[in-house]
Amino acid sequence: MNLHKAKGLEAPVVFLANPTGKSDHMITVHIQRQGMDAVGYYVITHTTSTYKTNILAIPPGWEPLEAEESNYEDAEGDRLLYVASTRAKNLLVISTYPDNQEKNYWSPFDQHLETIQELNRPAIPEVKIQEEFVVKKKEFDKVQKMLAQNLDNIAQQTYAHENVTSLTKTAGDLPVWKRTGRGLKWGSVMHRVLEAVGRGMKDDELDLLISNVLTEEGRAPEEMTTVKMLISEIKTSAFWKEMQNAQERYFEVPFSLRLKPFDLGLPQSSGEWAILSGTIDLVYKNRDGWTIVDYKTDDVGETMEDFVKYYTPQVKAYSRFWEEMSGEKVAKAGLYFVHAKQFVTVSL
Repeated sequence: MNLHKAKGLEAPVVFLANPTGKSDHMITVHIQRQGMDAVGYYVITHTTSTYKTNILAIPPGWEPLEAEESNYEDAEGDRLLYVASTRAKNLLVISTYPDNQEKNYWSPFDQHLETIQELNRPAIPEVKIQEEFVVKKKEFDKVQKMLAQNLDNIAQQTYAHENVTSLTKTAGDLPVWKRTGRGLKWGSVMHRVLEAVGRGMKDDELDLLISNVLTEEGRAPEEMTTVKMLISEIKTSAFWKEMQNAQERYFEVPFSLRLKPFDLGLPQSSGEWAILSGTIDLVYKNRDGWTIVDYKTDDVGETMEDFVKYYTPQVKAYSRFWEEMSGEKVAKAGLYFVHAKQFVTVSL
């Protein structure tokens, strides 16, 4: 997997493989997101048949913007290296490429490898080369036709793969709201911290966790204060206290179900089966049954009703599939809007 997919994961042994791919490239885009609206600056280029890139036009005042984007990319590279170096619990194996350090993505680690033990290289078995033999054209054409048919068979769709989020959001567009500029990574921060706190992380460990999560998600360290404030408010909410007293509780629950395409409103041409996947933020059980909770980090402002209407199909889908998986009743389901500090129950 790449480094972006490795965020939040750990393993006893991690290999940083494929020590290539590092290269300098021309910066052609810069996006500023500090204000209420995002502003983009683009360099117009043309690539010739010999892969030479010619600049046709640049925005006014491009040099400081280019420098700012370069600093951002360098910082993003540092964050990814931080992710790479902190995935291993017991052993981290770093690949090297001494013959071409300019291409080695892991070269920043080399200065720390002098005192590190080098792994033994396994013996490479000798490969026996098969003697040449003659193939008749008729036989070659027959095998080629068979291979083409096999590839056609493989390309035929036999099942569809959907996730609950995309499936339930096809009903309408996201409501217009006052944008905070925080986006998906902010939502990821809050979900990861809420999961850790829900699992019982102590307050004296929380600062380090939030700091690490903000770093991995590329967020500003100063946001720790906001995260801690929101977590503190959520912990005093009624639904959170109810969850703590629950008989069973589960966080960030992934699931996949095999269903018929028509159960999901998909065309029969999607294949014989449809695999539906999703992740439930929080589910807990008390004497009345199961409760499904979906966190939302949108800044809803005065348009909460629109957001509730928009997200309701998603929560209903989670409830339906949880009942199918557990064989037990879902008594309540709702949305918790983090910034509004409000839990909204969805009618099932």
